Amino acid sequence: MANSKRAARVQDRKRYLRLIKHRNFTNSVFGVADYLVLPALMIVAAPILVHRLGLEQFGLWMLITSIISSGGLIGSGFGDAAVHYISTYRGRGDSAGVERTLHSMLWINAVLGATLAIFLWIVTPIAVGSLFKISGNLHVPAETALHFGAIALSLKCIENVFSGCLRALEKYRPTANINIVTRTVTVVSALALSLSGFGVVAIVAAATFANALGLTLHALWVRRTLALRTICPRLHRDSLAEVARFGSFSWLQALAGVAFNHADRLLIGAYLGAGAVGIYSICAQAAQVIHGVVASGSHFMFPHLAAHNGSGDVIGAERRFRIGLVFNLLAAVGLASMFVIFSHRLLSLWMGPEFALQGTVVLRALAVAYGMLAMNVVSHYALLAVGEVRFVSLLNVTSGIAGLATSVFLIPSLGMIGAATGRMVQGLITWVNFWRVHSYFVDRKGPMPQEEIRQLETRIGMS
Repeated sequence: MANSKRAARVQDRKRYLRLIKHRNFTNSVFGVADYLVLPALMIVAAPILVHRLGLEQFGLWMLITSIISSGGLIGSGFGDAAVHYISTYRGRGDSAGVERTLHSMLWINAVLGATLAIFLWIVTPIAVGSLFKISGNLHVPAETALHFGAIALSLKCIENVFSGCLRALEKYRPTANINIVTRTVTVVSALALSLSGFGVVAIVAAATFANALGLTLHALWVRRTLALRTICPRLHRDSLAEVARFGSFSWLQALAGVAFNHADRLLIGAYLGAGAVGIYSICAQAAQVIHGVVASGSHFMFPHLAAHNGSGDVIGAERRFRIGLVFNLLAAVGLASMFVIFSHRLLSLWMGPEFALQGTVVLRALAVAYGMLAMNVVSHYALLAVGEVRFVSLLNVTSGIAGLATSVFLIPSLGMIGAATGRMVQGLITWVNFWRVHSYFVDRKGPMPQEEIRQLETRIGMS
């Protein structure tokens, strides 16, 4: 009898591990698909849009997209807090804690999104008239497009909460499907409008509609998944204080990301003009696939490790981290090498031989830079999962400032290569995360009875 019960437990454990591996693989695949859909669409759309809009209008669209993405990235700083705490409460089996965190995060991001939108609306005339080198005939369209961008930015901040909640529940399929739909709508509408003779204003307005659609679909899916009576923002004082402790540092980290992840385009626009932004944006869009694929494919590690660590299974968290790290390094090095080797051929096939002459060296430099950043992805997620957000944020602020300072110093003399060099400096500094996550697991792990581990894993596996 004892042997049969032991054999049944072994079979149950093997079945559970197979389910976990399948779920992690599925989440990784949908995470990558979520990210790749936009670059894949832009591979087809960019040459047509450049031809129909002209390089300056296309560069203006990329500039506005960068501003919207920057605002969304700032909002996603508190979204990391949502992923961390919702995953932790899920690991503990506390559904009330999950709901409180969601409501508090909605309140925070609604206020943050509105603040950012109002700020962008107010500074639009200054940005168009003085900050960016935009031709006089494009001043009015640029201001109107930026006003639509302000609305899209506020919607994106709120949407980040719902998408973060689904990821925290380790449900990557629905958010990937929604993002694929909205990004397809954005690019297809841009193509249709440009072919019909419309300009950047109509394209940004259509993108704002797509953002509203994505927010609505995410909200409905979260409500159904958690069986919530309401998804309106609501203040929970204890939960708000808890989220703020984590979120304030992850918000600083997001600001550091904005300071460099999009500021290079803004600097190039200020120093070299909208035409250079168009060239650099296309090269960066190609090269950032390296970091994007690794980051999106590995994001499931964040909620997965947070759930294990929150339940007390530090040994299991470390084991999963080390496996993920190996795949992270192999993917980053492999993808960066491919882009360095085939950069000229890629740009020639994609944008034409003339564009390749201007962009090949830029793409190679950016491929190395994004490869260096991509090597740090799993360590970054692991530290967020175990609550080391303060260290991660301060390191990212430091690396962002160092990269931005390098770009400011080198762009006047090296042009777009100076911006790529700044990204390399940023990536090199973030490698400190390897040491930090190793130190955490060495200090915290200890022996745990196998029966207790099985009970914890069973609880973690419940959605």
